[in-house]
Amino acid sequence: MAPLPPARARVHGVVGEAERAGAVVRHAARRTGVLAVATAKVVLWLGVVIASLVAIGSLGRSRHPRYPDLEALRRSTAQLERNRQALEASIRHQQLVDQLVRDVRDRELRSDRLTPPPALRSHR
Repeated sequence: MAPLPPARARVHGVVGEAERAGAVVRHAARRTGVLAVATAKVVLWLGVVIASLVAIGSLGRSRHPRYPDLEALRRSTAQLERNRQALEASIRHQQLVDQLVRDVRDRELRSDRLTPPPALRSHR
């Protein structure tokens, strides 16, 4: 604590000592009040900083995806894509088989038209 500022006039006796003691107490109270206000300001600012960090942290956590296992989501998405590609390949394969069957039927029909029926062949 800082020393009491020097008095302008010194009063002697019991009244003077009482006044001096009162001045010391008032000075100590003022210094304690100033220290309390400074401490309160520091505590207030620390509270604001901590509250801000907590708010930022909670916002950061809430921005994470809603799926707790992101790797499982990626695997299932990749599996869906592989299934889609396999289905498309299967459809293309079936279309090729259908086209081949049509071609074979067309050839059979054309070859049947070119060859005479079996009953006509025996008359020759």
